[in-house]
Order: sequence, then C-alpha cells, then structure tokens
Amino acid sequence: MSLLTVKQAAAHLGVSPATVYALCAFRRLRHERHGLGRGRILIPLEALEEYRQSVTVEVGEPPSPAPRSSPSPSRFTMLDGERLKAAWRRQGALGDRRGGKDSARSSESSGDPSIPPGS
Repeated sequence: MSLLTVKQAAAHLGVSPATVYALCAFRRLRHERHGLGRGRILIPLEALEEYRQSVTVEVGEPPSPAPRSSPSPSRFTMLDGERLKAAWRRQGALGDRRGGKDSARSSESSGDPSIPPGS
C-alpha cells in the first residue's frame, strides 16, 4: 500500500494542500494520522480513488430545477419606517440627539486618552 503526503495527494487530485487538509478534517478523504499531537497525515493511494469515485458526477439528464415556491417568509415585502423607529427606540438603538433628530448611538470617542498619562 502506497502512502502519500498531503502535498503529493493534492498534486494527484489537482487541488491545493489546504483542500486536502479540509477533506481530511471533514472526513471526506480516508487518511492516516501518525504521531502524537497534530501528527502527520498520510493518505493511501487507494483513498484518492475512493474519493474520486464518491465525487464523480455521472452522465445523464440534468436535474430538474426545484419548483418555485411562494416568496420566502424572510423576504421583506413592506417596511413601515415609523414602526421600525419605534422598535429601535424601545431597544435603545435610537436616542434624541443632535438637535432633536433621531440618530443611532455613536461609537465616537469621549475624547479621553485611552492610555492613562504616565504609563
């Protein structure tokens, strides 16, 4: 049985080593981990063929598109600005600032130095 390094397996598959590491992490590619801690990943040559077979798309008719459903409930269809402002106020996201205009709270600095003097 021939064992390949991650770099060699990546070259065989025509992908990056990062992709091979991800395939191993998600247990999509059979591999061996040797050593303690992180160890060393070695991949049997046969595992590459198994992986190729598992991701091969067979020739045939393309899948039919999923039927269109009604608009998803998460899609906004109408917004009421006044209700939205009222909700923001209740959550404390809006305050009466800058001449009475509604605006979101600022993250601007208080003007105080962030490092105490003499540090």
